[in-house]
Amino acid sequence: DELSFTPATAAAIIDLINYYKIDLNGKKAAVIGRSYLVGKPTAFLLKKLGAMVSTYNKNTGIKGVESADLLVSAAGQPDLVKKENIKDG
Repeated sequence: DELSFTPATAAAIIDLINYYKIDLNGKKAAVIGRSYLVGKPTAFLLKKLGAMVSTYNKNTGIKGVESADLLVSAAGQPDLVKKENIKDG
């Protein structure tokens, strides 16, 4: 599958990953939010980079994001992600 267009925020996230030469192959990525403009396209693009992607939303909660090597929060909710939700390293 392909995206008919890549939304700017999703493209910017991937551009940063590429700029810093971050290898996501086999790494765990968590995307919080499932909007068609940020969450879903970002998850799709991260999978194309080889990441194992888990998605979270208001129905699933965010339990489990702390195991992710990369965390993208696109939920539009302030203070959703706390220090304890972020993996050390």
